[in-house]
Amino acid sequence: MTNTVKRLVSSLFAMVVLSLLSYVNAYAQTSSLIIDESTFRPIQQDAMSGLNIDPIGKDRSNRACARLKIHMTRMSANDIAGIDVRPVGGNIIVMKRAVAAEGNGLIIELTARPGTRFYLHHDELGESQVVTVDLEGNREYYIEATCQMYQTITVACDRIGAGVFIDGRFKGEIGPQRILTIPDVPTGIHYLNVADAHDDARMEINVSRNNVYFSVVIQDSASLQQFVVFQVQPSDATVELDGSVLSVSDGVASKMMRFGTYSYKVYAPGYYTEEGTVTVNSLDNRSEVNVKLRSAFGWLEIADNPTITGADVYVDNDYFGKAPLKTNELSSGSHKLKIVKPMYAPYEQYVTLYDGKTLTISPILDADFAEVTLRTMDGAEIWVNGEYKGTGTWSGQLPSGSYRFESRLKGYRTSVLSSDIKASAQRQLIDIPAPEAVYGKLVIESTPGMATVEIAGVGTKQTPVIISQMLVGTHEVRIRKDGYKDYVANVTITEGQTTTLNATLQKGVTPAASASSSKKASDYMADAERGDAVAQAELGYCYYYGLGVTVNYYEAVKWYRKAAAQNNAMALNNLGYCYEKGKGVTKDEYESTKWYRKAAEAGSVVAQCNMGNCYENGRGVSKDLGEAFRWYKKAADNGNQRAMNAMARFYRYGYSVSKDMDMALIWYRKAADAGYDVSQNALGCIYYNGEDGVTRDYALAYKYFIAAAQQGNEHAQFNTGLCYEFGNGVSQNMTEARKWYKKAADQGNKRAQEKL
Repeated sequence: MTNTVKRLVSSLFAMVVLSLLSYVNAYAQTSSLIIDESTFRPIQQDAMSGLNIDPIGKDRSNRACARLKIHMTRMSANDIAGIDVRPVGGNIIVMKRAVAAEGNGLIIELTARPGTRFYLHHDELGESQVVTVDLEGNREYYIEATCQMYQTITVACDRIGAGVFIDGRFKGEIGPQRILTIPDVPTGIHYLNVADAHDDARMEINVSRNNVYFSVVIQDSASLQQFVVFQVQPSDATVELDGSVLSVSDGVASKMMRFGTYSYKVYAPGYYTEEGTVTVNSLDNRSEVNVKLRSAFGWLEIADNPTITGADVYVDNDYFGKAPLKTNELSSGSHKLKIVKPMYAPYEQYVTLYDGKTLTISPILDADFAEVTLRTMDGAEIWVNGEYKGTGTWSGQLPSGSYRFESRLKGYRTSVLSSDIKASAQRQLIDIPAPEAVYGKLVIESTPGMATVEIAGVGTKQTPVIISQMLVGTHEVRIRKDGYKDYVANVTITEGQTTTLNATLQKGVTPAASASSSKKASDYMADAERGDAVAQAELGYCYYYGLGVTVNYYEAVKWYRKAAAQNNAMALNNLGYCYEKGKGVTKDEYESTKWYRKAAEAGSVVAQCNMGNCYENGRGVSKDLGEAFRWYKKAADNGNQRAMNAMARFYRYGYSVSKDMDMALIWYRKAADAGYDVSQNALGCIYYNGEDGVTRDYALAYKYFIAAAQQGNEHAQFNTGLCYEFGNGVSQNMTEARKWYKKAADQGNKRAQEKL
C-alpha cells in the first residue's frame, strides 16, 4: 500500500468517525477535590532569625494568624482561582486568599488555633473532605491537594474487534460502529493501545474537559517501523526499552521498533534512574533519546594538617587509606567518618555528601600523649610494654594508658614498674628501679695451665681460676697461651650453681692471634685523646668488652664515632655492630647496615661479611640473596672464615646459585683448614650422613667433629659424643661419649641434655 493510498484511507475513516459521532450524546463529567492531610507540615523558618520570611498579619479580633500554602495539582490557574477555603465551626476568620504566583496553588492566611477544621469549595468542581490541622500564629504551613476529574471518552478505530487498553489495562473491544465508549477516565496523560491479532497502534492521549474523542488508525506493521537510538552517559549505563534490556556499546544503544509510544528506563550504579517515553512515528527519521544521568554520589577529601598526617581513615567502617586523601565515589547522603592515629584521640563524625560535590574537611585531632623521659641504670635496656626503647635513658612520646616499664640487663634480674600515663603538655620523668645482679660460680681449668682467660665484663684471669660472682647467662670464654691455638667456648651460668670448664689447648697458632689478649684501655687512652684513629677504635673495643675498664657501651660508641669520623674501618664496622645489637645506641637495623657498608667500602673484611649477612636476612635492606652472595664472595676472597662458610652454604643449598656440592666442599674445607669450627662441624655432618652423593666416611667425619669440639663448638661436641656412643669413625667408648655430651650440655645443648 502506497503512502498516498494510506493517507486516503485515513481521511475516509476520519469522515466516517465524525458522522458516527454526530449521533453520540454528550458524555458526563465527574470530579472531586481531595486534600492529602498526610502532607501537612510547617515550612522551614529562617535559621538565623527564627522569624518567618514574610510577616503575617492578625485577624479582625487582633488574634495571630497563620499562613497556609495549599499546593494544587491537576488544576489550571483559572480553576484554582475559583476555590474557597471554608472553616468549619469555631470563630475562624480567613483574612487573606491569593493564587500563588506560579499559578499552582492558594495562599491563605487565617486565625491560628489548634484543631482548625476546613474544606475546599468550587462552584463547578464540588467540595473536598474536611481536614483538621493545628496552626500556630505567625508561622507558615504546607499542604497538598488535588482535583481528580473523570471523563467519558470515545475511542474510534478502523479494526472492528480490536482490543482497547488504557495504561496497559483492557477496557473493551471496538464495536460494529468502529467505536468504544469508556467511562470514568481520569483527566491527564494516558497511554492508549489498540491491537488485534496482527497489528497494533499506540499513542499518548491527554484527557481533559475539552478532549474526549480519540481516533486510532491501525496500519500494516511491517512497513511502520523505525530505529530508536539512545545515547547515554555514563557510557556503561543500562538501557531498558519497553521492558527489554538493550545492548550498550560506548554509550550507544539502538533497536528497531514499530510505530507507537514506548517507555524506557536508564540506570547505572551511583546514578539516579531516568525514566520516560519515546514515540516512533516517522518512516524518514529515527527516534533519538539522549540521557545524561545525574550522579548520586560525591567525594570526601581529608585535607592535611600537622595532627592528621598519616592517620588511618575509615568511612562506614571501611578502610580508605592514610590522610591526606580524597576518596573514590561515595553515594550521596550520610556517612560515618572515623580517623585514627596513634598518640591522638579517635575522631568520629557523620558527614553528608551531595551529588557531584566534594566535601573537604581537615579535622584537628586531640593529642592523647605525654612527653616522657625514662631513666634506669647505665647500660640497662629499657622496655615499654614488651618493646625495646634504648639503654640507660630514653625520651619520647607515649599515648595515654597503662604501662609496664622494665629495666633489663644480661645477668641481672629484670626490674618492673607499672604506671599509668595521662595526656599532658608537661614532660613526665619516670625512674625505673635498677635490675638486681644475679650470680653463679665459674671454675676454669686448662691443660696446660697458666693460660690467660678473657671474658667480656670480667677482664683477664689465669687458669686455674674460680670466679665466685659470675653473672648468670651465656658468656664467651677465650683461653690463650703462647704456642697454642685459642680455645673459645660459650658457658652458661645458672643462679647459685657452679659451672666448670675444662679446656684442652691444641698446639699451634690462632690466625691473627691475639694481640687483643693483652689489650687494655690504658694502653690506648693517651693516643686516643691526641686524635689517633687506631687508638680511638681500640679504646672503644676495650670499653665494649671491659678490657682494663668496666664495660661501658656509651663510651665505646663515643670512641668508635671519633675513629669512624676518620674513616677507620674497624670503628665503622663496630659502630654497625652497636646499632645491630642496640648497645650504647638505640637498636636500628637500617643505621647498622649504613655503617657496615661504609666499613666494607673502607676495606673491612669483617664488614663485607656483615653486608652479606644483612642482604641474606633482609636486615636493614631488602632481602637479596644475589647481593648477599656478592658480598660474601668479596669477604671470602679476602680470607674471612665466616664468609667462606657462607659461600659453602649457598652452594650446598642452592641459594642464588646452582646447587653444587663440590663447590660447597671446597669452601667448607678452606674455612675448616683455617680453623673455623662451624665449617669443621658442617663437613663432619656431610661425611657422617653421606649427603648429596658424597661418600659416607665416619673416620673423616670424626676428624672434623673432634677438631671443632675441641674449640668449644657445642654441636660438634654433641656429634663427637655420637661417634663415641655408636663407634662411628672411632672405637666405641661410652665414657668418652658421656664426656662430650656433658660438654655440649653445659653449653645448653638440648639434645645432649636429653642424652645424659
